[in-house]
Amino acid sequence: MKKILLSAICLLPLGLMAQENFTIKGKVGNLNAPAKAYLLYRVGSTAVTDSAVLTNGAFEFKGSIPSAMQASLRVKHDATPVNPKKRVPADAIMLYLEKATINITAKDSLKYAKITDRKPMTTMPN
Repeated sequence: MKKILLSAICLLPLGLMAQENFTIKGKVGNLNAPAKAYLLYRVGSTAVTDSAVLTNGAFEFKGSIPSAMQASLRVKHDATPVNPKKRVPADAIMLYLEKATINITAKDSLKYAKITDRKPMTTMPN
């Protein structure tokens, strides 16, 4: 009985481990479809890619991560297919995902974006 109780007490912290929710709100000029934003990050050995269509330049990503981590945010301005033989500079920035709402604004290109108003989340978003 003591072994079971001791094991249960040792495993209790695992139940307290929670995912961190993040939100990215962005605005890049006045871009509209077919322009798309892509969020790329890695959780363990799994690569995660999410996309959002830009509407009047605005996009939003929401997700959960086990802890703060680095991510890449890219914007593809048109619908032309990517040609792997032709190197085209990517409109991208690196950022850290964390338990917060991250606001990103840029006049025309992500490489000149400003990350502002990092607001820590105190409660779960709706």
